[in-house]
Amino acid sequence: MLFPIFFSIFITTMLILGLAVNASITIFILKAWSRDGKLKPNDKILTALCFIRFFLQCNFITEIFGMWLELIPLSEYKPRCIFYFIQLFMDFFSRWLSAWLAMLYYVKITIFKNPFFLQLQSLIPRITGYVIFISVFISFVPGLIYSLSAKQGFCEDAKGVNVTTNTDELLAFRIIAFFFGHSFPFMLEMLSSIYLLCTLFAHIRHTESYISNFTAPNMEAHWTVIRYIFLMNLLSMCNFFGNFFLWSFISSFIGRAVGYFLAFSYPTFHSVVLILSNPKMKREVVNMFHCATKLWSFSKQEPGTVTQ
Repeated sequence: MLFPIFFSIFITTMLILGLAVNASITIFILKAWSRDGKLKPNDKILTALCFIRFFLQCNFITEIFGMWLELIPLSEYKPRCIFYFIQLFMDFFSRWLSAWLAMLYYVKITIFKNPFFLQLQSLIPRITGYVIFISVFISFVPGLIYSLSAKQGFCEDAKGVNVTTNTDELLAFRIIAFFFGHSFPFMLEMLSSIYLLCTLFAHIRHTESYISNFTAPNMEAHWTVIRYIFLMNLLSMCNFFGNFFLWSFISSFIGRAVGYFLAFSYPTFHSVVLILSNPKMKREVVNMFHCATKLWSFSKQEPGTVTQ
């Protein structure tokens, strides 16, 4: 009995930390937008990613308290389906935005000689909005199909709903939704990261081969980027397998616990790595938390000064 309680408290703490981290990233980018008057394409996608993750983690917290209080499993059919459809949509949307962000970094950083990729680099500022809109559509349709079709999927245990589940039909909905919501963006993100790693390794080998030892370049910046890419790939793999456990082994306590831990903690850890990989953002977020800590300590001291 104690393990589920401590596990839920740990996951809730991670989600609250994620709320603060994603809100901080969004505020930082919006401050830069108000100061500079424009947003870069990667900042647009990153803002949308952190914004949707904030509400996704609010949804996760609601689900945890709903399971504690036994509200979600006992809810009526329509509220239950709406709740999980919103969760699926935000989860799928965040995965697609993360994949587009990885692909954008690859296209921006890599030096291409192919005319197609050169044209693509020049089109990035104009197609970023369309990419976000396409991600919304791709995330909306599979989640809607799986959540609301034939009272199946997440809705089949709703209170007062007796359904004869068609196993083949449910499996087809599950495969379609999981492929377009998790598998496809995961593959795009992995391929982009692998190509980017190959490009960085080739650049390191080229630099070390053509520059003499007397003027050996400092490759620490390249290795730092490589370490962050590996870390982000590891987090994406953990999130993919966590969702796979949730979708495939939800009836098993161990599978459900592993799935919830990996899937619910991924947005927090991934956003933290995004901050650590950006020195300017890291400095700004640290300053924001420092100011918040000072305000909190000042508010605690204020009643004491009044009584004196």
